[in-house]
Amino acid sequence: MNDPKVITTNGWAMLMALIGFGFAAGCRLDGTWSVVSVVPEPRGSSPVVSVISFSPDGRYAATELTAGQSVSSTGRYGWDGFRLKLLRHGGVERVFPCGFNWDFSLRIKNDSADDPWVAMLRRDE
Repeated sequence: MNDPKVITTNGWAMLMALIGFGFAAGCRLDGTWSVVSVVPEPRGSSPVVSVISFSPDGRYAATELTAGQSVSSTGRYGWDGFRLKLLRHGGVERVFPCGFNWDFSLRIKNDSADDPWVAMLRRDE
């Protein structure tokens, strides 16, 4: 009647469906994100986003800090789940490895050799 293999298989299927639903519901890039932390502290040679908004139509608006100066930028973005590509108006393109953590925070990494850092961002509610 109750075959343990069927229960185990159905249990795993339900667990994976719940995990998938959770990521689908929580792992959206659109919205406004604010920086919670940056490690290590940037040395000032590369800009760090303090607030960034992503719209569903592929546009972004950001406030960046570079050497203590606040600068606004806008442009287009692309995201494949692993890399975030920001194309500023004016043609400057930057690509960052990024992804979601288990708590649905966003992790963006600057892997340049001269000023590497990892920023953690939270979606503004």
